[in-house]
Amino acid sequence: MKRALRTLLALSLLVLIAAFPLRAAPIHDAAKNGDREEVVRLLQSDRKLVNARDEAHGNTPLHWAAYRGHMSAAVELMAYGADVNAKNNDGYTPLRDAAYKGHVKIVESLLRHGARVDEKDRTYGATALHWAANASQDKGQAEIIGLLMFLGADPRAKDKEGKTPIDWASSNGSKDAVRLLSRTKGTYLLASQVNEFFDALCRNDVTKVKALAAKTPALVKAREAGIPGGQGFTALHFAAERGNREIAEFLIEKGADVNATGVTTSDFSTEGFTPLHCAAFDGAVEVADLLISKGARVFALDTFGRTPLHIAAFRAKKDMLALLLSKRANIGAKTKEGETVLHEVAATLDVMARRGISEDELCQAAAFLIEKGAPLNEKDRYGTTPLMAATKNRHKKLAEVIRTHGGR
Repeated sequence: MKRALRTLLALSLLVLIAAFPLRAAPIHDAAKNGDREEVVRLLQSDRKLVNARDEAHGNTPLHWAAYRGHMSAAVELMAYGADVNAKNNDGYTPLRDAAYKGHVKIVESLLRHGARVDEKDRTYGATALHWAANASQDKGQAEIIGLLMFLGADPRAKDKEGKTPIDWASSNGSKDAVRLLSRTKGTYLLASQVNEFFDALCRNDVTKVKALAAKTPALVKAREAGIPGGQGFTALHFAAERGNREIAEFLIEKGADVNATGVTTSDFSTEGFTPLHCAAFDGAVEVADLLISKGARVFALDTFGRTPLHIAAFRAKKDMLALLLSKRANIGAKTKEGETVLHEVAATLDVMARRGISEDELCQAAAFLIEKGAPLNEKDRYGTTPLMAATKNRHKKLAEVIRTHGGR
């Protein structure tokens, strides 16, 4: 009888343990505080703690790390097998918590680990997209909305009151969120996808570029990550800059815009550069020829009013100058500062963008342009002629070439 009673008690205890998951305050405190080392130490001692629930909310450690924005702790928890779709007492998932608090990197990591985008909570019947729409507008709201929609989050999903994420954004007074949510689904890219694609472009890895674009066609028109306002270089800018005709041809075939404008990080401003400007910068004649044949504008102006011919002159790329002029580039064009192509040749060499250019290359470029009819004595807005610029920048040989041809 006693043995049967002990067995019954043991079974009852097992049922209770199963019904009420392990609760362990130290692991939750470590996750709340972003104490990665303590999280790892506790998990090494007992891996079951990874999905332990706290007493007050039924939160797992991952809920707390996601809510508080502790990326390193969240990464460790997911590495130990944390349930990315676990729901607390209110039905909130870690994705909901990170989306609501604007923690972009954690949202992205959760999505990579399989977080479901359209899970609804118990309290409001809202998805992570509802909560992102209701988040603070200065804490990654737009990027999180983009991430969720790219992976299929439905902007038309309704909560218990029949309200959509767009309704939540409107109530929140977020016009940008309303605009984003009104777009077609599936047009956004994860930052990790963009980075991987542009890394392949930088390495001229043709095979990987084609494979990634085949898997995610939107990458063909993606912009370089990390540039404010989404104005980074496109993939075609990168291919042109690196002189990779095969990749450039592939991207154009897949719909890349040959006249897209952009900017990248540099000590030489590239604001408003088209792919043809990029090709001119590096003297990529074959790519430039391809771009022009596909509709690239030879007269395109960057933000400073420079044509690709100005850029080729600045870089003393004689073969590129010859190509552009053969395509009817305007040899007399002036920038917003009134500078001609000869002013560009005469610019200082004391910038990284002109590193490696020799005085002889400057002289050859200038002589070629003068032979083709470049204006010799035009003044920029400061009253400086090409000869004056060459003299000021200590280009003795170049100054002599300009002077010999009648420069003043």
